[in-house]
Amino acid sequence: MQKNYSIKWPAAIVTILIISVLFLIGLYRINIDTDIISSLPQNDPVLDDGRYILKHHPAQDRIVIDVSHESDDMDALVETGLIIEKQLKESGIFKDIGMNEFQSIFPGMLNHVITNMHVLFSEYELKTKVAPLLSSENISKSIKDDYNIMTGLEGIGQSEFIIRDPLGLKNIILAKLSQFTAKGTQIYRGQLFSSDGRHLLLIANPEGSASDTELSKKISGLINDIESKINNNNKNKHFTLTPVGAYRAALDNEVSARNDAKKAVTLATIGIALLLLFAFPRPLMGLLALLPAVFGTMTALFVYSMINDSVSILAIGFGGALISITVDHGIAYMLFLDQPQETYGRNASKEVWTVGLLATLTTICAFLFLYISSFKILIQIGQFAALGILFSFLFIHLIFPRIFLKMPPAKNKKLPLHSLINYLSSYCGKFKLIAACIIAIVMLFYAKIEFRADLSSMNSVSEKTLKAEELISETWGDIFSNIYLMTEAGTIKELQNKADVLTEKLLDEVKNDQLQSAFTPSMIFPGAGLAKRNLYAWFDFWNESRISKTESLIRKAAVNTGFTSDAFNPFLDIIRSKKTAEYTISENYFPIFGISFNPESSTYKLFSTMTPGSKYSAEKFYQKFSALGITHIFDPVYFSKKLGTILTDTFIKMAVIIGISVIVLLFLFFASIRLTIISILPIAFAFICSLGTFSLLGHSLDIPAIMLSIIIIGMGIDYSLLIVRSYQRYIDENNPSVKFIRVAVFLSAISSLIGFSVLIFSDHIVMKSVGITGTTGIGFSFLGAFLILPALLKIFFKPVSFKNGNYKPGSGKHTSAVLKHFRYVEAYPRLFARFKLMFDPMFPVLSEFIDSPKTIIDIGCGYGVQSVWLCELYPELNIIGFEPDKERARIASHVLGSRGEIHTEKAEDITGIKRRSDVVLILDVIHYINDEELIKTLKIIRDNLLDKGKLIIRVTIPSEKLVPWERWIENTRLKLTNTTAWFRSPDKLKKIINNAGFKITTMNETAAKREETWIVAVKNK
Repeated sequence: MQKNYSIKWPAAIVTILIISVLFLIGLYRINIDTDIISSLPQNDPVLDDGRYILKHHPAQDRIVIDVSHESDDMDALVETGLIIEKQLKESGIFKDIGMNEFQSIFPGMLNHVITNMHVLFSEYELKTKVAPLLSSENISKSIKDDYNIMTGLEGIGQSEFIIRDPLGLKNIILAKLSQFTAKGTQIYRGQLFSSDGRHLLLIANPEGSASDTELSKKISGLINDIESKINNNNKNKHFTLTPVGAYRAALDNEVSARNDAKKAVTLATIGIALLLLFAFPRPLMGLLALLPAVFGTMTALFVYSMINDSVSILAIGFGGALISITVDHGIAYMLFLDQPQETYGRNASKEVWTVGLLATLTTICAFLFLYISSFKILIQIGQFAALGILFSFLFIHLIFPRIFLKMPPAKNKKLPLHSLINYLSSYCGKFKLIAACIIAIVMLFYAKIEFRADLSSMNSVSEKTLKAEELISETWGDIFSNIYLMTEAGTIKELQNKADVLTEKLLDEVKNDQLQSAFTPSMIFPGAGLAKRNLYAWFDFWNESRISKTESLIRKAAVNTGFTSDAFNPFLDIIRSKKTAEYTISENYFPIFGISFNPESSTYKLFSTMTPGSKYSAEKFYQKFSALGITHIFDPVYFSKKLGTILTDTFIKMAVIIGISVIVLLFLFFASIRLTIISILPIAFAFICSLGTFSLLGHSLDIPAIMLSIIIIGMGIDYSLLIVRSYQRYIDENNPSVKFIRVAVFLSAISSLIGFSVLIFSDHIVMKSVGITGTTGIGFSFLGAFLILPALLKIFFKPVSFKNGNYKPGSGKHTSAVLKHFRYVEAYPRLFARFKLMFDPMFPVLSEFIDSPKTIIDIGCGYGVQSVWLCELYPELNIIGFEPDKERARIASHVLGSRGEIHTEKAEDITGIKRRSDVVLILDVIHYINDEELIKTLKIIRDNLLDKGKLIIRVTIPSEKLVPWERWIENTRLKLTNTTAWFRSPDKLKKIINNAGFKITTMNETAAKREETWIVAVKNK
């Protein structure tokens, strides 16, 4: 850099070190939450239940491996399955594999079912399922089937079960276990096969969590190695291993997110850097414009860590992306600083502060309103992004001016990008406005709010994984069509009692076709209460008449088939049984029944599975079973529907509340309905066009897209307000400062579009959705600002011309004409002018002292209210105003236009007046000037007055009575601004004025009970 750069490098280095340390502290303190489920909306019972079950269900870590072969050689599949099981066990990664556990406990469970049939059937099941089996035809058929089995190979080891249950009643009970297998599956040589015999299913439970990506990598590598070894050893037979489980989603998510992040960062950085390099005379200044956003994000993380213990990784990624909206303020600051003339950091800060304050406040408020959402992740994004934007803005105005004190002139380098941006902004304004209206009307027909609310919209898996899941679903059944209940208890006995209640309720649902099937452990191991009720139903069903008839039919069928007449006496003893007992579930059955023990909470958890029936109503089912207060319910379809409803409601609620809040904030700031409407038109345009585009693209709104309203309102309003405020402050669209703001908005929007658009090509579904949502929202917000605003603002800020002066001084028409000149300035001077005209008694008395003047010098003209008031009365009048406050002088210059010439010198330093005046006004000013300066000012004024010119002064002369409220307000203001006042007596004022060469002709109060006094004087000859 050049030597004459006035940059405080020590301050810059210290700032970087401090912020870096704060960032590291924040990074150390905060926990990064990668659990997507935890980001779902809170405080909704349906979603809370679903989230709770998904978090604790043991199947979430389970891995299912489909082993397939082109032929139906089931023996070859069995042998291969055994090899796979062995290698999985030897890896040390899995704690249990295959169906060995089920095979070992099944004979004992079968014996238990047959022995205790008398307490396992409900009254409904006895009447609808057992009774039909007792007809003569069915009994004969059952006995014949039993004979065929016992005389064949498959009957080995089955005779005991057959003589104790010749009618197959046990199958009614065991059929309930079909919830754990798909329809049409078969067991061969202890392995589970598909109906066509071409697929074998293996189930493995890993030692750790399947969401652990390191473990996922080991599992994936192991299965690939096993498949390679098996096929290398079987050259003539090709086996395919298709694994499915949470580990694949975890691995796919990590790989795709990592690759997408690298690609996005690389492409976005290159794109933004190139863009900024071509936008500044000194390219380095463009890159420095990114620092406020970077440091703001780092500081935000530190402060956020002081408030919260954890943050979602999605909140950091998405919130960090949204903070890029502050880039426009950094760019604007550097544009004001990087000029062909010498510039100062504080001046650049002042310009950006004035134009950008409202935009920053509005954006921060928009993010803070995310608190109204029940989304934990949205609340986190609201906090993080609001803090980031705040600190980025403060960095620009507190740190940058202390680092960049003064910048030497840059080379007068022609920047084609600037010329192109400003040409596009101002060219064909009306046609662009018409085009925007046509686009919005067309898009309105397509715009609709339609959410995709399934959990898969938050996970990203590869095409290979999707095909694997599809294969498993087609072969073994779709588990996501089932309903899951989760029940907890401190003891097994308590768990059984709760399961008994569920069992009876579930059987009622099956009876009414609400459920097709259901299973709980109580259906095989009932608690004492349920066992007793089932036993009574058994007694009522097996009365003496039915027992006698059944016994006769069985003995007859036995003899006819080849059995002895007493072959099935053990069964007849069972149906006559009247004993009952308390049935405790053995730990051996826990895995098969979906029972697990959580040592952390010392509770037992039972997971039950149901299949919906033909008359199933998800909402009624949920209400009925949640009212029991003993179970959590997860219906994937109803869960997604409920999530979609909440997302839609949240989206609409957020859009409405944030929209109304922004409108109110804009109205309070602008105090103008017109400017408020103009400012929000691009936002409405962006909303309509974004929703229409999503519909045309077939892209349903998903969970990341709920932030569309925040993107459009937060970033879109930023673009709108910067442009509106630049026009309001500088009026002329060709003003260099207006052009700088346009360029800043353009560069900011393009930078954000580059950052978001590269995400469209992501593999990760969330990042892809963020890219589509962000690009669409930002693109239309930017397009709306550049299509709609220039034409409207040019019309609105069109200078107001002065009329012919045919007004009665102080009349309504006169006042209205004066206020029109202030309609486009900031709210405070506009309201100041309105209230001054309403309540200040100087109007219309002022006109009585003046007679058709051509030139008036207005000392301390302020916002130019009295000057405009006089110019509207006298068509030929020109004002020469003096106002040391540059902001007031700027407003006065705007409202007077060609009729005014405003200088910023103090009264005692007045110079450069090119012509003498008819009148000099000093209204409510001289109490700010000490005696010496006042005398000097009056002498200068005398020299610039025509011979018949008048000096008109209004001055506050304190009364001896109580201080009136006007002066109390003035005294308070003086104290707050640390300003000294010199209030003088009438005699002293006369002496000073006379000594300055004037003769006082009038001296009287402006109105009763007021301290202001009029003094009119003429030059002494």
